[in-house]
Amino acid sequence: MNKRIFICVAIVLAVIVIVAVSIIMYFHTNKQPDIMEFDMIDYQWEIENFSFEGNVGPIDDANTAVEKAKDLWLEKYSTVNGQPYDPIKRRKIEVLFDSNNDCWLIKSVSNSNVKASTPHAMIQKDGKVIAVWMG
Repeated sequence: MNKRIFICVAIVLAVIVIVAVSIIMYFHTNKQPDIMEFDMIDYQWEIENFSFEGNVGPIDDANTAVEKAKDLWLEKYSTVNGQPYDPIKRRKIEVLFDSNNDCWLIKSVSNSNVKASTPHAMIQKDGKVIAVWMG
């Protein structure tokens, strides 16, 4: 009898742990990144030198902005000198928004103290791609 109770308690605890972990993972993966502010005026050189023709569709939130930027980065930078290249490399992503121009700036940040080029994408809220560059 004690063995049955022990097994039932173990099963109930295992189910509780699985449900708790699932809930934590759900909220962690759907968390909106912090959004900082920027001014497009500060990026005129990048806009002039790295303009990009295209439209990725409406962007209503930071997670969508990040996904669209990652797609652009992979499209533009998946090979360097004929060799496969992963421009994202599990780097931290920063999201900025210019509310005066309804424009997102999504940039990858190097994880080390070594200065490295990282991808950037500037996309208007309506999906028009303004610029994509490594900086």
